[in-house]
Amino acid sequence: MARRDLLLLAAGIAAAAAAAGLAIRLGKGTVDSEGGPAARPPVPSVPPVRRGFPSLVLPPGLPPPAAAALREAHAALAAGTRDEAARVLASLAVPDAAGPVAPVAAKALEALAPALEWMIAEGAAQDLAGPAMEAAAGLARRGGLEGKRVLERTGLVDTAFALQAATGPPDLRRQAALLMGFVATDRAVGWLVALLGKAAETEVREAAAAALGEAFRVNGRLPPEAVLGLKAALEAPGSPPAVRRACLGALREAFDLAAPYGIVDGAVAALADPDPGTRQAAADLFFAHPAAAAGTALAARAAAEPEERILATVADALGAMRPAPPGAAVALERRLPDLRDPAALEAVRRAIGSLRAPR
Repeated sequence: MARRDLLLLAAGIAAAAAAAGLAIRLGKGTVDSEGGPAARPPVPSVPPVRRGFPSLVLPPGLPPPAAAALREAHAALAAGTRDEAARVLASLAVPDAAGPVAPVAAKALEALAPALEWMIAEGAAQDLAGPAMEAAAGLARRGGLEGKRVLERTGLVDTAFALQAATGPPDLRRQAALLMGFVATDRAVGWLVALLGKAAETEVREAAAAALGEAFRVNGRLPPEAVLGLKAALEAPGSPPAVRRACLGALREAFDLAAPYGIVDGAVAALADPDPGTRQAAADLFFAHPAAAAGTALAARAAAEPEERILATVADALGAMRPAPPGAAVALERRLPDLRDPAALEAVRRAIGSLRAPR
């Protein structure tokens, strides 16, 4: 069965509409697009043109140096060795600020989008799908808002990224999730919610939660299903610490929007989590948002927290609370004789002064 048919079959299970759009695009403007993949010698003396590779169409208005750089990059992607293609993709992922591509990153992404889409869908055998996603992400981020619009307009996320998110190996699913947070369309957020709730791999779920936090920073909003997905993953028994930490980070970003959904209780419970990183993430959330409902739990944590760096954050959160939580100042004062970390000592003394100050 031809590779394109295999892609359509896989995508039909997980993302039929997205894969159909991908197949249509991969069939246009191609070189020798019929038939299956040709056998590739291990070290070709003259690298063949990759079968079905899209041609390059440059957008109008590109400066000549940028146009020349994009033609050279496209040629290396189309006919270069694996190492040459990887080198070009790495240079696109972090465009040289002094080079010709960085100032026109959004237009460069628009020109190379069909090629990158092909590499993401077809380049897994040469380990080029991941670098191609990084290249798309790097150009989009460098291009700012216009780069984000190009990602939406070209359909990279709705096709190639969605295909990898649904059927790719864990490392590519993780990369797809991280870029979807930057794109932050409704469809991209929907993919992230699905990955957070259903992915088997911890690193994929962690990336999905972190990306939901970025989606909020980009758009200033999250749909209810995203907030509820973060809440469920945070509170689920046996949820991996990395996932819980990422959920707390995302909920910290979107706290004002998420608080009405009852996320404070899960964050309070996380203050006593066995994992120090999770306790730190919960303390960070309440330092950023000193919710009165967490005052009693924070005071109890101040009395029991063994990690002085976490205690410092708990103290800062308590010092910012109004009204002062009952027993918080006493709990902190009792910790003073045992503290060794100067930063923790300073934070605890500062919080005690704030809690004891007349209101």
